[in-house]
Amino acid sequence: MPVQESAGGAVSTQAPTLEFHEIQALVLRPRPAPYFGAHVLLQVDDAVVGRALLRRLTPYVDSAENWSSAANAWLAVAISYTGLEALGLPRESLQSFPEAFRVGNDGCLDRGVKSCPEDRSAANVVAIELLLKGFA
Repeated sequence: MPVQESAGGAVSTQAPTLEFHEIQALVLRPRPAPYFGAHVLLQVDDAVVGRALLRRLTPYVDSAENWSSAANAWLAVAISYTGLEALGLPRESLQSFPEAFRVGNDGCLDRGVKSCPEDRSAANVVAIELLLKGFA
């Protein structure tokens, strides 16, 4: 493994320890073939209701611990920075994320990202705060 510098400038030769029970299986699992997939995009209007939804979905999201034993259907959840804000994550936790995640698409033109939409007016921007992906 190559030597990498951390944010603090210290050099580490240790491979990071992955907590597979905290990683969604979708990260490691190949998409089934053939498959049916659905994406549901949600906006969080109420933090309490949004957190309740995530608690109800959690049992259906496989962890990477047993990623190779796929069920017939599976679910993954992605949360944007604005979604974390809408869910009421504490400010100090929000600030711990990298700037690119915190800024999101709102800052993509400033960062020179070629796939940014040209028109960033409020009429053309939808707040996507939760993404649910289902596969069968």
